[in-house]
Amino acid sequence: MNSIRPIDLAIEFVERLNRRDFDGLIRIMAPNFRLGPGVDEIIDGPDESREALVGYTSAWPDFQIHISDVHVTGDTVVMVGRSTGSCENVPRGDEIREKRLYVAKMEGALVSEFRHIAEDTEAAREELGVGPNTRVTQ
Repeated sequence: MNSIRPIDLAIEFVERLNRRDFDGLIRIMAPNFRLGPGVDEIIDGPDESREALVGYTSAWPDFQIHISDVHVTGDTVVMVGRSTGSCENVPRGDEIREKRLYVAKMEGALVSEFRHIAEDTEAAREELGVGPNTRVTQ
C-alpha cells in the first residue's frame, strides 16, 4: 500500500524544484512523467523534463513557486499559488499578484505529471474538479 499521500508528494515536488534539487526530482518522477510548463506544451520523460527545468531555472535563477491553497481530488493535487523570479523587469510585488494553478498527478508513490496553468480561473478550477469540498488548506 502506498504510504505517501499525494499532497505530501506534490509539495515535495515543488520544494525540490524551488531548491533546484534536480536529482531529487528525478527520483520522485514516474518513468512516464510528463511536464506541462506552458500552454499546449508537453515534455515527455523524466530526463527531458529535468533538462527543461534546468534550462528554465538557469534562465530565471530567482524563480520560486509559492503555494497558498491546496486541493486534492483522488491522485491529483491542485495547488493555487504564485511565482516570483520568472519575469524580466517585473517587480516581485507585481509578479506575485498573479495567481496560478500547479497540477500534480500521482502514480503510486511517484509524480506522473506536473503542469502549470497560467491563470487561476473558475473555468480552470471547474475543469480540474476542484472547489470548496476539495480544499485541504484553511
